[in-house]
Amino acid sequence: MKKKIIWFIVLYIVYLPVAMFVSFMIPALLNIPPIFPGVVLCILFLGGPIIYFSLTYDKPGKAEKQILLSGIEAIAQLNYVKDTGITMNGFNRVVVLGLTVFGNGENFEAEAESQYNKYMLPRPGDKIKVKYDPSNKTKLVVL
Repeated sequence: MKKKIIWFIVLYIVYLPVAMFVSFMIPALLNIPPIFPGVVLCILFLGGPIIYFSLTYDKPGKAEKQILLSGIEAIAQLNYVKDTGITMNGFNRVVVLGLTVFGNGENFEAEAESQYNKYMLPRPGDKIKVKYDPSNKTKLVVL
């Protein structure tokens, strides 16, 4: 989640000058009257990335999709919950879960990042369903 937010900020900083140039300079350079005033175009250009991010921030990435398709389902016991300080939509907290995974006759420790409603955070000792990659047990997805 942090990677997505950092990428959004970096790309938005690059996108901002391009949007300003297209909104204000292109119509002036081509001596054409703008269809929309520059301010309206600027708002459209600046709002685009925000709308895109808000629609895609919680979608699973390629690695998560692969684990969901071909991973092994297991039960994990929650050892600890660490708050990352990120809150989505005012209610969903992004937390790091310390887990002991019990799957295929082997037990191992792993961490996973997940979103939970701030009023219904899991507690140590809770059992959680997960899927993990048998070739790389550090990669798992909370179901």
